[in-house]
Amino acid sequence: MLIILLQEQIQCFSVDSILIGVLQRSQFNMIVNPSKNQTLHCLAFNNTTSTASLNYVEAGAIKSIQTDFLYQSEHPLNITFDKIPSLVFNFMTDLSIVSYTVVLGKELAVPGTFSLIQHTLVNTSNCWNDVTLVYNRSDNSYITINAQPNDCLVTTPKVDFQYQLNNNWISIPIAPNSSSPESYFKFPFIHMDTKNYQIFSETQSFEIQQLITNFFTNFAQNRQLPIRIALIFTQAGSSLSQEIFGTVTKIETDTNNCILDLNSIAIVTAEAIQNVAALTSLNSCLISSTVTVTSVFQKQQISNTEPTTGISGKTAIVFNFQVKNDQILLQNLTGQQQQFFISFFDADGNIILEQTTVFDPIQSCFFDIISKVSLKNTCVVLFPTLTPICIEKYHSGVVTTQQQILQLTESTTSRIQYQVYQKKLTVPNITFYQECFNVDVTITESQFPFYPGDYAVRQKAFITDMKTAFRPSIFITNDIDYQLSYDVIIDQTSIILIYFWIIISVLLIIAVAVTAFYSLKQQ
Repeated sequence: MLIILLQEQIQCFSVDSILIGVLQRSQFNMIVNPSKNQTLHCLAFNNTTSTASLNYVEAGAIKSIQTDFLYQSEHPLNITFDKIPSLVFNFMTDLSIVSYTVVLGKELAVPGTFSLIQHTLVNTSNCWNDVTLVYNRSDNSYITINAQPNDCLVTTPKVDFQYQLNNNWISIPIAPNSSSPESYFKFPFIHMDTKNYQIFSETQSFEIQQLITNFFTNFAQNRQLPIRIALIFTQAGSSLSQEIFGTVTKIETDTNNCILDLNSIAIVTAEAIQNVAALTSLNSCLISSTVTVTSVFQKQQISNTEPTTGISGKTAIVFNFQVKNDQILLQNLTGQQQQFFISFFDADGNIILEQTTVFDPIQSCFFDIISKVSLKNTCVVLFPTLTPICIEKYHSGVVTTQQQILQLTESTTSRIQYQVYQKKLTVPNITFYQECFNVDVTITESQFPFYPGDYAVRQKAFITDMKTAFRPSIFITNDIDYQLSYDVIIDQTSIILIYFWIIISVLLIIAVAVTAFYSLKQQ
């Protein structure tokens, strides 16, 4: 009678308790919520090690299975009963009545019943989170799949690295390695402990080495190949083969030192995605003959290959879109990333090193710029996007550098710096406006050779040399923007005025001379 009295008075748990049997793992999950009318007895045992029991009747006798847990009086409890003998688990799953007893602090017993008993299979379509490809395609090449396992019952699997080419899945087998670190694929296989699946090319047969080589060849051509890991296995007591897949969502390389040295940011304009970077660092990272850079952004892959000496002489790597797209500057790019690859090759075309990383692109605040050069200054007509974030960025003005460059030949090593200006740039709330730069805001810092002479000499030389140069370039750069303009207009007005005043001056000189001549003759 005393037990009944206590059961009526003690209300630690609500009446909506649930028991879930996970068939693939022979495991029970007991879910109980705290009662809204908890008594002081419940609160007194908060944060104590307690015991939960599942009670059932077999052949007229009451039996139970137990597990310990940490009791927290104010939080829902999800108590796991695992390592249950299969015969006991199978018997209990056939029962419709199972009760529980919780012994708080292993002193105070609180019995209860379940409002719902259900049994479920583990979802084998989601056996991993964060599936990542990590690779090295140069010397000692290898492929690794790193993944965070979810609850799935997998026994002694065959493991394949797979990629899709022309609608066909091509498999490369990954063998277990007993000498690998603890989290790597080995036998006996424990799915929840296995986070890395790796295959080294040099330790494989010629056939598998060729499969790995073919993958890297195809991957270099298409950086968006669908890639996944596949586990093929047969569950105990079944003759049916099961196959589970984990799709790669991230791509990384084992080292990123060369990319990190670039200190790059990605800026999206209407015409390109540009990686503004300290490209001179490519000369010190390693010795190479050519460099291939690849951008994957909004499912568009663009690649450029140049001599190392050429790309290292630039201020940015420009990946031009097929068509100009003003709308991209008005889109919400939150969550969208650029996957950036850089590959170094020797003179024979052999890969030396490849690295990859992702960048969160920054949208330019200008649809376009047009430059106008005269003898007295250089003016830039800017067409701002006027998005709220851009108006905020430029609200107080941003220190901006304008570079005036001529590339004399097709080689970027022929670039000559004629002017560098620096001033604070603001964005008024108008469709377009003009910003002019003159001698008062010039600086002499540049990564390119400077044309000799003072401001007037350099400005005049730019106007003259532009007629025969391969390409003029006007760069507008700051910490949040990068705009490159090849559209340079020569302001003929000032030149005409100068020639006009030169002619007038010459005529005046001649007039003075003629007047003087006749005056002398008359004398």
